[in-house]
Amino acid sequence: MWAEDLVNKAHESLLESPDTLEKLWARGASNDQIQSFSLGVLTEGLPCECDPAFVAWFKRGAPLEEAWVFPLTNTLGKVRGFQFRSTCPERKGYRTYLISKEEVALFGLAQTMSFIWASRQVFLVEGVFDVFPVQRVLPWVLPTLTANVGVDLFRLLKRFVEAVWIGYDADSSGRRGAKHVATMFRNVGISTHVVNFPALPSAGVKDPSELWGAWGSPRFEQFLKECCDGYF
Repeated sequence: MWAEDLVNKAHESLLESPDTLEKLWARGASNDQIQSFSLGVLTEGLPCECDPAFVAWFKRGAPLEEAWVFPLTNTLGKVRGFQFRSTCPERKGYRTYLISKEEVALFGLAQTMSFIWASRQVFLVEGVFDVFPVQRVLPWVLPTLTANVGVDLFRLLKRFVEAVWIGYDADSSGRRGAKHVATMFRNVGISTHVVNFPALPSAGVKDPSELWGAWGSPRFEQFLKECCDGYF
């Protein structure tokens, strides 16, 4: 399928670019995670023939001449969409494309489900970059790609989890979203915990990924372990 072909070509492009790999390492991704999540990069447009509807979408909106490629999969690992972000740190914002809205598709969903099934818990974060430092401590982490949980994801998780951790961004929308999501799960009897990551405005820190960059791995990992003490 064209979606898998795009993922493979973008992944190959990333592995052939040491400078681009260094940018990902700086954002918290390890080599194992780069392989496991099939991370990729676009450097000269689309590297393969793709579905016409996707090509039309790709050409609209903000240009994607050089961008990270984050595959969005269903629980079985089938690529059902993509999230893109410019490799230039100054260019903020993501572009998300879903091939189908008939099933849940998220970054790392397939890789995370086995840990969710085994642990009966999930740690929710907002963005894909937040996953990398958290996943090395809590492998049941899942990005919701927004400060909310959609109806389909809610239905999926409530079937399998007994505890939900919410580690959204330390800004007003993140705090509001965490409160709302906590209420959703508590209303169906699921143990829910809101993790308040410290905001460091002077350092431009408001999310878990940025906090990892400011603190470093040892301090960040210790913070997570203390928050989730007794659940390992």
